[in-house]
Amino acid sequence: MTSNTTNLKEATRLKAEILAEGIDIAPSVLENYGKPYIIKRRAYGNQDPVDLWKFNIPQEIYLSDKSIVVSTNVRRGSPWKLSYQDGTYTLSHETKNINKECSFPLYPEFYDRITSEGKGANEILTLYGGKSLAIFVYGSCSLVEMDKACQYCSIQQNRSKNTEFQTVLRPENFEAALREAFDVLPPHVNQVMINGGNFKDLNKNFQFYTDFVRVATKLIQEYNLDIETHLIVYPPDDLSLIEQLQGLNMSISMNTEVFDPVLFEKYCPGKAIIAGQEHTFNALKKAVDVLGKGKVYSILVGGLEPLDSLKIGLEKLESLGVTPVINVFHPDPGTPLENHPAPQAETIVEMGKMLQEVFERNPHMKPFYTMCGRNSLDTEAYLHLF
Repeated sequence: MTSNTTNLKEATRLKAEILAEGIDIAPSVLENYGKPYIIKRRAYGNQDPVDLWKFNIPQEIYLSDKSIVVSTNVRRGSPWKLSYQDGTYTLSHETKNINKECSFPLYPEFYDRITSEGKGANEILTLYGGKSLAIFVYGSCSLVEMDKACQYCSIQQNRSKNTEFQTVLRPENFEAALREAFDVLPPHVNQVMINGGNFKDLNKNFQFYTDFVRVATKLIQEYNLDIETHLIVYPPDDLSLIEQLQGLNMSISMNTEVFDPVLFEKYCPGKAIIAGQEHTFNALKKAVDVLGKGKVYSILVGGLEPLDSLKIGLEKLESLGVTPVINVFHPDPGTPLENHPAPQAETIVEMGKMLQEVFERNPHMKPFYTMCGRNSLDTEAYLHLF
Protein backbone atom coordinates (compact mmCIF):
# COMPACT_ATOMS: atom_id res chain seq x y z
CA MET A 1 0.00 0.00 0.00
CA THR A 2 1.46 3.39 -1.01
CA SER A 3 1.81 6.23 1.49
CA ASN A 4 -0.77 8.23 -0.48
CA THR A 5 -3.31 5.40 -0.22
CA THR A 6 -2.61 5.13 3.50
CA ASN A 7 -3.21 8.87 3.89
CA LEU A 8 -6.48 8.65 1.96
CA LYS A 9 -7.68 5.72 4.07
CA GLU A 10 -6.84 7.62 7.26
CA ALA A 11 -8.70 10.66 5.92
CA THR A 12 -11.71 8.49 5.08
CA ARG A 13 -11.81 7.12 8.62
CA LEU A 14 -11.54 10.67 9.94
CA LYS A 15 -14.42 11.74 7.70
CA ALA A 16 -16.61 8.94 9.10
CA GLU A 17 -15.91 10.10 12.65
CA ILE A 18 -16.64 13.73 11.83
CA LEU A 19 -19.90 12.84 10.06
CA ALA A 20 -20.87 10.85 13.15
CA GLU A 21 -20.03 13.49 15.74
CA GLY A 22 -20.01 16.83 13.93
CA ILE A 23 -17.49 19.59 14.62
CA ASP A 24 -17.33 22.25 17.30
CA ILE A 25 -15.76 25.54 16.25
CA ALA A 26 -13.44 27.48 18.54
CA PRO A 27 -13.91 31.27 18.99
CA SER A 28 -10.50 31.75 17.31
CA VAL A 29 -12.00 30.44 14.05
CA LEU A 30 -15.07 32.65 14.32
CA GLU A 31 -12.78 35.65 14.78
CA ASN A 32 -10.40 34.89 11.90
CA TYR A 33 -11.97 32.71 9.21
CA GLY A 34 -12.69 34.25 5.80
CA LYS A 35 -11.07 34.90 2.44
CA PRO A 36 -9.08 33.44 0.71
CA TYR A 37 -11.20 30.45 1.78
CA ILE A 38 -14.81 29.83 0.87
CA ILE A 39 -17.36 30.96 3.45
CA LYS A 40 -20.34 28.74 4.30
CA ARG A 41 -23.41 29.55 2.24
CA ARG A 42 -26.69 27.80 2.95
CA ALA A 43 -28.29 27.55 -0.46
CA TYR A 44 -30.53 24.63 0.46
CA GLY A 45 -30.61 23.48 4.08
CA ASN A 46 -28.89 24.37 7.34
CA GLN A 47 -26.91 22.03 9.59
CA ASP A 48 -25.75 24.57 12.19
CA PRO A 49 -27.06 26.43 15.26
CA VAL A 50 -28.80 29.51 13.87
CA ASP A 51 -26.77 31.93 15.98
CA LEU A 52 -23.69 30.97 13.94
CA TRP A 53 -25.16 32.52 10.80
CA LYS A 54 -23.66 35.90 11.73
CA PHE A 55 -20.12 34.45 11.59
CA ASN A 56 -17.92 33.41 8.69
CA ILE A 57 -17.35 29.69 9.09
CA PRO A 58 -15.95 27.00 6.77
CA GLN A 59 -18.36 25.23 4.45
CA GLU A 60 -16.18 22.13 4.04
CA ILE A 61 -12.81 20.87 5.19
CA TYR A 62 -10.26 19.13 3.00
CA LEU A 63 -8.92 16.14 4.91
CA SER A 64 -6.39 14.96 2.33
CA ASP A 65 -5.01 17.05 -0.51
CA LYS A 66 -8.43 18.09 -1.88
CA SER A 67 -9.43 14.44 -2.45
CA ILE A 68 -11.45 13.78 0.71
CA VAL A 69 -13.84 16.55 1.71
CA VAL A 70 -16.19 16.66 4.70
CA SER A 71 -19.01 19.02 5.56
CA THR A 72 -18.58 21.36 8.49
CA ASN A 73 -21.73 20.29 10.34
CA VAL A 74 -21.47 22.23 13.60
CA ARG A 75 -22.58 20.43 16.74
CA ARG A 76 -21.74 22.07 20.02
CA GLY A 77 -20.09 19.73 22.48
CA SER A 78 -18.58 17.56 19.76
CA PRO A 79 -15.20 16.07 20.74
CA TRP A 80 -13.89 17.31 17.38
CA LYS A 81 -12.83 20.95 17.43
CA LEU A 82 -11.61 23.25 14.70
CA SER A 83 -9.27 25.94 16.03
CA TYR A 84 -6.97 28.65 14.70
CA GLN A 85 -3.60 29.93 15.78
CA ASP A 86 -0.86 31.88 14.01
CA GLY A 87 -2.31 31.42 10.54
CA THR A 88 -2.96 27.68 10.89
CA TYR A 89 -6.30 25.88 11.20
CA THR A 90 -6.14 22.67 13.21
CA LEU A 91 -8.61 19.84 13.71
CA SER A 92 -8.22 18.05 17.03
CA HIS A 93 -10.02 15.54 19.26
CA GLU A 94 -10.45 16.07 22.96
CA THR A 95 -9.35 12.55 23.96
CA LYS A 96 -7.58 11.07 20.92
CA ASN A 97 -4.05 12.03 20.01
CA ILE A 98 -5.10 13.81 16.82
CA ASN A 99 -3.97 17.30 15.93
CA LYS A 100 -4.29 17.70 12.17
CA GLU A 101 -3.61 20.80 10.14
CA CYS A 102 -6.36 21.25 7.56
CA SER A 103 -7.29 23.38 4.58
CA PHE A 104 -10.44 24.50 2.82
CA PRO A 105 -11.78 25.17 -0.69
CA LEU A 106 -10.75 28.57 -2.00
CA TYR A 107 -13.15 31.46 -2.47
CA PRO A 108 -14.05 31.47 -6.19
CA GLU A 109 -13.63 34.60 -8.27
CA PHE A 110 -17.09 34.32 -9.82
CA TYR A 111 -18.73 35.00 -6.43
CA ASP A 112 -17.81 38.67 -6.89
CA ARG A 113 -18.99 39.01 -10.49
CA ILE A 114 -22.20 40.71 -11.65
CA THR A 115 -24.28 39.11 -14.39
CA SER A 116 -25.58 40.81 -17.53
CA GLU A 117 -28.94 41.05 -15.72
CA GLY A 118 -27.37 43.06 -12.90
CA LYS A 119 -27.52 40.20 -10.39
CA GLY A 120 -24.67 38.88 -8.29
CA ALA A 121 -23.56 35.53 -9.67
CA ASN A 122 -23.43 34.30 -6.07
CA GLU A 123 -27.17 34.94 -5.70
CA ILE A 124 -27.67 32.12 -8.19
CA LEU A 125 -24.66 29.79 -8.01
CA THR A 126 -22.71 28.30 -5.15
CA LEU A 127 -19.57 26.19 -5.04
CA TYR A 128 -20.37 22.88 -3.37
CA GLY A 129 -17.67 20.60 -2.01
CA GLY A 130 -14.99 22.71 -3.67
CA LYS A 131 -15.63 21.18 -7.10
CA SER A 132 -19.33 21.35 -7.98
CA LEU A 133 -21.04 24.44 -9.40
CA ALA A 134 -24.43 24.11 -7.75
CA ILE A 135 -27.72 25.85 -8.42
CA PHE A 136 -30.82 25.41 -6.26
CA VAL A 137 -33.50 26.56 -8.62
CA TYR A 138 -36.49 26.49 -6.26
CA GLY A 139 -36.01 27.38 -2.60
CA SER A 140 -39.26 25.89 -1.38
CA CYS A 141 -41.12 22.60 -1.77
CA SER A 142 -44.72 21.56 -2.24
CA LEU A 143 -44.20 18.88 0.42
CA VAL A 144 -43.59 21.67 2.94
CA GLU A 145 -46.82 23.32 1.86
CA MET A 146 -48.60 19.96 2.40
CA ASP A 147 -47.01 19.73 5.87
CA LYS A 148 -45.55 16.44 4.65
CA ALA A 149 -41.90 17.38 4.13
CA CYS A 150 -39.18 14.77 4.44
CA GLN A 151 -38.42 14.67 8.14
CA TYR A 152 -34.69 15.38 7.75
CA CYS A 153 -35.00 18.21 5.20
CA SER A 154 -34.24 21.75 6.42
CA ILE A 155 -35.12 23.68 3.25
CA GLN A 156 -38.03 25.44 4.97
CA GLN A 157 -36.15 26.18 8.18
CA ASN A 158 -33.28 27.64 6.15
CA ARG A 159 -34.96 29.46 3.29
CA SER A 160 -37.58 31.09 5.54
CA LYS A 161 -34.69 33.02 7.14
CA ASN A 162 -32.13 33.11 4.32
CA THR A 163 -32.42 36.00 1.86
CA GLU A 164 -29.02 35.51 0.22
CA PHE A 165 -30.42 33.49 -2.69
CA GLN A 166 -33.31 34.08 -5.05
CA THR A 167 -36.31 31.84 -4.30
CA VAL A 168 -37.36 30.90 -7.83
CA LEU A 169 -34.90 31.12 -10.68
CA ARG A 170 -35.41 31.27 -14.41
CA PRO A 171 -33.16 29.61 -17.01
CA GLU A 172 -32.13 33.10 -18.16
CA ASN A 173 -30.83 33.91 -14.62
CA PHE A 174 -28.92 30.66 -14.63
CA GLU A 175 -27.36 31.21 -18.04
CA ALA A 176 -26.18 34.70 -17.15
CA ALA A 177 -24.60 33.49 -13.89
CA LEU A 178 -23.11 30.39 -15.46
CA ARG A 179 -21.38 32.50 -18.11
CA GLU A 180 -19.74 34.57 -15.36
CA ALA A 181 -18.58 31.41 -13.62
CA PHE A 182 -17.32 29.77 -16.82
CA ASP A 183 -15.31 32.89 -17.71
CA VAL A 184 -13.22 32.43 -14.55
CA LEU A 185 -13.79 28.75 -13.84
CA PRO A 186 -11.47 27.22 -11.21
CA PRO A 187 -9.62 24.29 -12.85
CA HIS A 188 -10.78 21.75 -10.26
CA VAL A 189 -14.53 22.18 -10.95
CA ASN A 190 -15.83 18.88 -12.35
CA GLN A 191 -19.61 19.27 -12.58
CA VAL A 192 -22.65 21.51 -12.67
CA MET A 193 -25.27 20.31 -10.19
CA ILE A 194 -28.93 21.32 -10.46
CA ASN A 195 -31.23 20.75 -7.48
CA GLY A 196 -34.12 22.26 -5.51
CA GLY A 197 -37.57 21.67 -4.07
CA ASN A 198 -40.62 20.24 -5.83
CA PHE A 199 -43.60 21.92 -7.49
CA LYS A 200 -47.01 20.36 -6.85
CA ASP A 201 -47.42 19.43 -10.53
CA LEU A 202 -44.71 16.79 -10.98
CA ASN A 203 -44.74 16.92 -14.79
CA LYS A 204 -44.34 20.70 -14.79
CA ASN A 205 -41.67 20.28 -12.10
CA PHE A 206 -39.64 17.88 -14.24
CA GLN A 207 -39.90 20.03 -17.35
CA PHE A 208 -38.88 23.12 -15.36
CA TYR A 209 -35.72 21.40 -14.16
CA THR A 210 -34.83 19.99 -17.57
CA ASP A 211 -34.90 23.54 -18.98
CA PHE A 212 -31.95 24.30 -16.69
CA VAL A 213 -30.17 21.13 -17.83
CA ARG A 214 -30.41 22.30 -21.43
CA VAL A 215 -28.85 25.64 -20.51
CA ALA A 216 -25.97 23.95 -18.70
CA THR A 217 -25.24 21.40 -21.42
CA LYS A 218 -25.38 24.10 -24.11
CA LEU A 219 -22.90 26.34 -22.30
CA ILE A 220 -20.56 23.48 -21.40
CA GLN A 221 -20.35 22.65 -25.10
CA GLU A 222 -19.95 26.32 -26.06
CA TYR A 223 -17.06 26.77 -23.62
CA ASN A 224 -15.60 23.36 -24.59
CA LEU A 225 -15.43 22.20 -20.99
CA ASP A 226 -14.79 18.65 -19.84
CA ILE A 227 -17.48 18.66 -17.13
CA GLU A 228 -20.90 17.06 -16.82
CA THR A 229 -24.32 18.27 -15.75
CA HIS A 230 -25.81 16.44 -12.75
CA LEU A 231 -29.53 16.80 -12.12
CA ILE A 232 -31.27 15.85 -8.87
CA VAL A 233 -35.02 15.83 -9.43
CA TYR A 234 -38.23 14.08 -8.43
CA PRO A 235 -39.71 11.78 -11.10
CA PRO A 236 -42.54 13.11 -13.26
CA ASP A 237 -45.95 11.48 -13.22
CA ASP A 238 -45.60 10.88 -16.95
CA LEU A 239 -42.42 8.82 -17.26
CA SER A 240 -42.27 9.39 -21.01
CA LEU A 241 -41.01 12.91 -20.20
CA ILE A 242 -37.70 11.31 -19.25
CA GLU A 243 -37.18 10.66 -22.98
CA GLN A 244 -36.52 14.41 -23.36
CA LEU A 245 -33.09 13.80 -21.80
CA GLN A 246 -31.97 11.61 -24.69
CA GLY A 247 -28.67 12.83 -26.13
CA LEU A 248 -27.84 15.31 -23.36
CA ASN A 249 -24.43 15.10 -21.66
CA MET A 250 -25.80 14.61 -18.18
CA SER A 251 -26.46 12.31 -15.26
CA ILE A 252 -29.67 12.20 -13.26
CA SER A 253 -30.44 11.27 -9.68
CA MET A 254 -33.96 10.42 -8.55
CA ASN A 255 -33.69 9.55 -4.92
CA THR A 256 -34.89 6.46 -3.06
CA GLU A 257 -34.19 8.21 0.29
CA VAL A 258 -35.08 5.22 2.54
CA PHE A 259 -35.51 1.69 1.20
CA ASP A 260 -37.48 0.08 4.06
CA PRO A 261 -41.13 0.76 3.05
CA VAL A 262 -42.40 1.39 6.58
CA LEU A 263 -39.55 3.75 7.40
CA PHE A 264 -39.96 5.44 4.02
CA GLU A 265 -43.54 6.34 4.91
CA LYS A 266 -42.39 7.56 8.31
CA TYR A 267 -39.52 9.74 7.15
CA CYS A 268 -40.80 10.76 3.71
CA PRO A 269 -44.58 11.10 4.24
CA GLY A 270 -45.16 13.45 1.32
CA LYS A 271 -43.24 11.35 -1.18
CA ALA A 272 -45.12 8.28 0.02
CA ILE A 273 -48.40 10.04 -0.74
CA ILE A 274 -47.70 11.81 -4.05
CA ALA A 275 -46.17 8.85 -5.89
CA GLY A 276 -44.59 6.23 -3.64
CA GLN A 277 -41.47 4.12 -3.86
CA GLU A 278 -42.44 1.93 -6.78
CA HIS A 279 -42.95 4.96 -9.01
CA THR A 280 -39.39 6.07 -8.26
CA PHE A 281 -38.02 2.62 -9.13
CA ASN A 282 -39.99 2.65 -12.40
CA ALA A 283 -38.64 6.12 -13.19
CA LEU A 284 -35.07 5.01 -12.50
CA LYS A 285 -35.50 2.02 -14.80
CA LYS A 286 -36.87 4.29 -17.53
CA ALA A 287 -33.92 6.68 -17.08
CA VAL A 288 -31.45 3.81 -17.50
CA ASP A 289 -33.21 2.90 -20.75
CA VAL A 290 -32.89 6.50 -21.98
CA LEU A 291 -29.44 7.54 -20.68
CA GLY A 292 -27.71 4.21 -20.17
CA LYS A 293 -26.01 2.54 -17.22
CA GLY A 294 -23.56 4.76 -15.36
CA LYS A 295 -25.69 7.86 -15.96
CA VAL A 296 -28.49 7.22 -13.47
CA TYR A 297 -28.17 7.55 -9.69
CA SER A 298 -30.28 7.34 -6.57
CA ILE A 299 -29.44 8.64 -3.09
CA LEU A 300 -30.13 6.72 0.09
CA VAL A 301 -29.92 8.56 3.42
CA GLY A 302 -27.55 6.41 5.47
CA GLY A 303 -28.46 6.16 9.13
CA LEU A 304 -32.26 6.12 8.96
CA GLU A 305 -32.68 2.38 8.48
CA PRO A 306 -30.83 -0.78 9.60
CA LEU A 307 -27.74 -1.77 7.63
CA ASP A 308 -29.45 -4.94 6.41
CA SER A 309 -32.23 -2.91 4.84
CA LEU A 310 -29.79 -0.38 3.39
CA LYS A 311 -27.81 -3.22 1.79
CA ILE A 312 -30.96 -4.61 0.14
CA GLY A 313 -31.70 -1.10 -1.14
CA LEU A 314 -28.22 -0.82 -2.65
CA GLU A 315 -28.65 -4.18 -4.36
CA LYS A 316 -32.11 -3.23 -5.64
CA LEU A 317 -30.73 -0.11 -7.29
CA GLU A 318 -27.77 -2.06 -8.67
CA SER A 319 -30.17 -4.59 -10.22
CA LEU A 320 -31.91 -1.73 -12.07
CA GLY A 321 -28.61 -0.52 -13.52
CA VAL A 322 -28.66 2.47 -11.15
CA THR A 323 -25.59 3.71 -9.28
CA PRO A 324 -26.42 4.07 -5.58
CA VAL A 325 -25.23 7.02 -3.51
CA ILE A 326 -25.14 7.11 0.30
CA ASN A 327 -25.52 10.51 1.94
CA VAL A 328 -24.98 10.25 5.69
CA PHE A 329 -27.85 11.58 7.79
CA HIS A 330 -27.16 14.77 9.75
CA PRO A 331 -29.69 16.10 12.31
CA ASP A 332 -30.51 19.64 11.16
CA PRO A 333 -31.83 22.22 13.68
CA GLY A 334 -35.56 22.87 13.48
CA THR A 335 -36.41 19.63 11.66
CA PRO A 336 -38.48 16.81 13.18
CA LEU A 337 -35.27 14.77 13.35
CA GLU A 338 -33.08 17.42 15.00
CA ASN A 339 -32.65 15.16 18.04
CA HIS A 340 -32.30 11.92 16.08
CA PRO A 341 -28.74 10.58 16.49
CA ALA A 342 -26.43 10.53 13.51
CA PRO A 343 -25.03 7.06 12.75
CA GLN A 344 -21.87 6.07 14.60
CA ALA A 345 -18.53 6.06 12.81
CA GLU A 346 -18.33 2.25 12.66
CA THR A 347 -21.78 2.15 11.08
CA ILE A 348 -20.73 4.74 8.50
CA VAL A 349 -17.66 2.65 7.66
CA GLU A 350 -19.89 -0.40 7.17
CA MET A 351 -22.11 1.63 4.84
CA GLY A 352 -19.04 2.61 2.86
CA LYS A 353 -17.92 -1.01 2.58
CA MET A 354 -21.30 -2.04 1.21
CA LEU A 355 -21.23 0.73 -1.39
CA GLN A 356 -17.64 -0.17 -2.24
CA GLU A 357 -18.75 -3.72 -3.07
CA VAL A 358 -21.27 -2.30 -5.56
CA PHE A 359 -18.52 -0.34 -7.32
CA GLU A 360 -16.28 -3.42 -7.37
CA ARG A 361 -19.00 -5.43 -9.12
CA ASN A 362 -19.77 -2.66 -11.61
CA PRO A 363 -16.65 -1.11 -13.19
CA HIS A 364 -18.81 1.20 -15.35
CA MET A 365 -20.15 2.97 -12.27
CA LYS A 366 -18.54 6.16 -10.98
CA PRO A 367 -19.38 8.61 -8.18
CA PHE A 368 -22.16 11.16 -8.49
CA TYR A 369 -20.15 13.56 -6.29
CA THR A 370 -16.61 13.02 -7.61
CA MET A 371 -14.28 14.29 -4.86
CA CYS A 372 -16.88 16.84 -3.74
CA GLY A 373 -19.36 14.79 -1.70
CA ARG A 374 -19.06 16.37 1.71
CA ASN A 375 -21.78 14.21 3.34
CA SER A 376 -21.63 11.34 0.87
CA LEU A 377 -19.45 8.23 0.72
CA ASP A 378 -19.35 7.53 -3.00
CA THR A 379 -15.90 8.93 -3.84
CA GLU A 380 -14.33 7.03 -0.95
CA ALA A 381 -16.13 3.80 -1.89
CA TYR A 382 -15.15 4.21 -5.55
CA LEU A 383 -11.49 4.63 -4.56
CA HIS A 384 -11.67 1.49 -2.34
CA LEU A 385 -10.80 3.39 0.83
CA PHE A 386 -13.05 1.48 3.25
